[in-house]
Amino acid sequence: MVFNKGHEVLNEDYEDPDKEGKEKRTILDSWVEVAPYINSLTLGDVAVVVVDREKFLAHVPSKKIDFGVKAGDPISKAGVVTRTALETGTPQIQVVEDTSRFGFPYVGKAIPVFDEKGKVIGAVFFGETTDQLVRLTHAAEELFGAVKEVGETAERVSQQAQTLSAIGSELLTSANESLKRVEETDKILSLLSNVASQTNLLGLNAAIEAARVGEAGRGFGVVADEIRKLSVNSSSSLKNVEAVLKGIKEASRKISEEVEALSQVAEEQASQMTNIAGVIQNLQALAESLANEAQNILKDN
Repeated sequence: MVFNKGHEVLNEDYEDPDKEGKEKRTILDSWVEVAPYINSLTLGDVAVVVVDREKFLAHVPSKKIDFGVKAGDPISKAGVVTRTALETGTPQIQVVEDTSRFGFPYVGKAIPVFDEKGKVIGAVFFGETTDQLVRLTHAAEELFGAVKEVGETAERVSQQAQTLSAIGSELLTSANESLKRVEETDKILSLLSNVASQTNLLGLNAAIEAARVGEAGRGFGVVADEIRKLSVNSSSSLKNVEAVLKGIKEASRKISEEVEALSQVAEEQASQMTNIAGVIQNLQALAESLANEAQNILKDN
């Protein structure tokens, strides 16, 4: 299959009727004719080389790749990919990581060209730049690394939030228990207040009885006065204790309310961090898939 001057597809046994005795064209001639158009038909930057078994037939440099050969140069100047395709009769591909020649890596592909009898008569080589794909691969790998790091951080924060939530729950339990204990002191204060009142009444009765018996009850009257003083002091002390306990109770209630609010916030944070961790895991899987796909494309090219 070859191209004539109008680039129409013709049988490879076609002979120009206007020129008797013209040598039969081969598929290599067709490759030479279409070589200048290949780069414009691809999305990448492709240099094209066409060779037979002895020499270069065509070299069309790309914007970035120029192998510095020309038609007629000996086949010894061909690269290993092209020579291997000629020798083995099989397609060859190689990623050239060495950037010393062009300043960037590139992919070399070569396919053998056969005549109608199946004999290798030459080869066609494509040299394609991969710098954009390499940059994409590196960007995908960096994205994967960054997302992985964020995911690990989010996981740690999530664990810390769950720990904080558990601590908040324990604090809330302790605060409620403390408030309950403080409230139980009301019963004790009530009992002590009743004792003080009864003591005061006892002292008053004793004083009345001492006054009734006169001189004989004088000593007993002194004791009665002391009992009343004790009652008064006890009542005063109980009022002070009651005021202190009231303050403690209010503080405990406030602490309980604040701890409960903190516990709710911590629980909500833990829940949100769990959701965020799940989203990041999905993003991490997507970034890893993108990095792997970029690597696979680079290998396939």
